[in-house]
Amino acid sequence: MQPLDILATAIAYVIAADGQTTVEEKAKLISMLGKHVSNGDLTQDELQKMTQSAFNNAEKIPVDKFLTVVGGNLSQGQKAVLLLNMYDVAAVDGSIALGEKRIIEAFEEALEIDQASMFKARDMIAYKNDTAVFTNTLHPKNDPTHNFYV
Repeated sequence: MQPLDILATAIAYVIAADGQTTVEEKAKLISMLGKHVSNGDLTQDELQKMTQSAFNNAEKIPVDKFLTVVGGNLSQGQKAVLLLNMYDVAAVDGSIALGEKRIIEAFEEALEIDQASMFKARDMIAYKNDTAVFTNTLHPKNDPTHNFYV
């Protein structure tokens, strides 16, 4: 399995984790991989096949088994980008479901990335995706005393 296939499958595990595939999650996956069509790394047909394969793998291969294979096939940078994209997809619909959190934690452990760095990154991504701040005037982040920090 190529690194981009691993990324797509990891994202498919997150999307499927809570049993509800949202429009936002699908769009995030397609835009993440779609740029590889735009820059010529993949054709549209290859993107569709990769996406379908990713969901098939996530459905058929237990995550624990998948994790024994992926770690050694990725660079440190690829591992970090994979986790950051997992966080982003999980948070894109406004909250991270328990199943999504468990899948991400399993990947964090298996990929052995610095937890302190990833914790800050996860908080930043959750902050970024909390767009309720624009629709809820009583949102805690709209309080005049709120300071931005993570």
